[in-house]
Amino acid sequence: MINSTFNTTNTAVSVVPEEMYLFLGLYLSFVCFIGVTANGLSLVVFFRFSHLRTPTNTFIIALLINDIIMCLVGIPLSAIANFQGYFVWGFSVCVFQGFVMYFGSISSMYILTAISVNRYIVIVIKRPLSRKKVKYMQSIIALVFCYIFGLFWSGIPFSGWTRYEYEAIRTTCSVAFNSADYLILSYNISIFIFCYLLPVLTMIYCYINIVRMIHRTKPQLLTNQKVMKRWVTMEKRLVRTILLMICAFLISWTPYAIVAFWRAFGLGDLPVIASGIPAIIAKMSSALNPFIYTFNNKEFKSALFELIPCRLKRSKRNQPDAGVDKENNMEQGQHLLMQLIGVATIKTETI
Repeated sequence: MINSTFNTTNTAVSVVPEEMYLFLGLYLSFVCFIGVTANGLSLVVFFRFSHLRTPTNTFIIALLINDIIMCLVGIPLSAIANFQGYFVWGFSVCVFQGFVMYFGSISSMYILTAISVNRYIVIVIKRPLSRKKVKYMQSIIALVFCYIFGLFWSGIPFSGWTRYEYEAIRTTCSVAFNSADYLILSYNISIFIFCYLLPVLTMIYCYINIVRMIHRTKPQLLTNQKVMKRWVTMEKRLVRTILLMICAFLISWTPYAIVAFWRAFGLGDLPVIASGIPAIIAKMSSALNPFIYTFNNKEFKSALFELIPCRLKRSKRNQPDAGVDKENNMEQGQHLLMQLIGVATIKTETI
């Protein structure tokens, strides 16, 4: 039963200009379309090609499922509400939408953290141990804990520690932030630490050590100039990918964390738009994740290419040989990189 202290007040009175509601509705519709398409296509590829369903990629598949559920259930409700200027289905549905988005978002944060830890274990820790790999059961157990933590933090509002209420722009629901209640304040401090700060620090630590591990291996290749060039190319590509992962996470969630922290500690009044927009920006992560964690992977792109219609395949095959040679060199460099850091092959464990 929904806590009786929940803020259930909502009206059709606009709190931001109608043009802003229209923009947010169009933005969320775009995010929903891209998210459903990209996550759906990625899931089709993973379930179509069994060699991609590795223990490491189990985390990616779980992330994609998380994202597509949010794009199908949570985001459309908010998009329609923005077109209307208020949440038209009533407070109970808004609480449900807030719970789905909050559970999915926190679970995704923990899954992204688990991905970084998984890669750290595979590349940095397990390398000296005879190339032992992360097993499926270990991945499943880690995912279960990700969902348990997500359910814990998103379910707490139903216990009375905090509550779900309308966001500032009145078109979506989230946990309460703008309150001096010590229970709500303690909850907000807790989620800031355990659902944002620790995941960010963990990701940064893991990825920095992965880069350091690969960089330390470089001197072994100095005797071969050609191989060295491939190594440098792959190292730069890896650093770019890691920076993209961290930046996407920070861009999606830092504005929301800052506003939540600001409102929780009463540091001053914020305009309605400044209070509500970060929650809308955070929903963008559902559409970004498949591009960062799947389309950026060479094995995945090769499998995706197998699903392209024959005419497009023939067009791809007719590209200049120089491009093919360059791609082959990159493939060889990546395979070499995998071998030297102790990860069997790209088909069994991907970076």
